[in-house]
Amino acid sequence: MTGSGATSLAPLIGARFVQEVNAVATAVEKLHPNAQSVVELGGQDAKVIVFKENPGIGKRALTL
Repeated sequence: MTGSGATSLAPLIGARFVQEVNAVATAVEKLHPNAQSVVELGGQDAKVIVFKENPGIGKRALTL
């Protein structure tokens, strides 16, 4: 679960809390591995995630 109420509700239903930016980044990397950036427009804020190649470890890193 994500969102402002998730930390309280997740334990009640056996779910796990995941911070919103991490949830979006993980989903995009899995479902759209060639994506270079994501813009998420929410009700109270907006987030921009830029994926970059990390030459030291060969994995994609996030820049917020």
